[in-house]
Amino acid sequence: MTDRALGASQARCCRAGRSEFSDDGGPAPTLEPVWTPLAVAVAALSLVLSGWAGWRTLRNRPVILRQLLFAGVIEALLLVEVVVAVVRSVLTRATWVSDHFRAG
Repeated sequence: MTDRALGASQARCCRAGRSEFSDDGGPAPTLEPVWTPLAVAVAALSLVLSGWAGWRTLRNRPVILRQLLFAGVIEALLLVEVVVAVVRSVLTRATWVSDHFRAG
């Protein structure tokens, strides 16, 4: 990679307000692979479920099937979030490698 290309890459990153490189010279770890709307949905649904379970606990009621099914939906969303994060991370890494280590 030429100095000019490296300088353009660093300038592009600095304009975005983040560092593209970690201390070891590789790409800096970021939260870019996490899809924010999905993460917010998982957090919100988890809060709803914890409030619902807390309310039933205060009333001395047992866990019901609907709560277990709701927890299953949250876990399914967590699995989707993991898959999305892995795919986006792999694609980001592949793009970074192809952008920075082109032959010629």
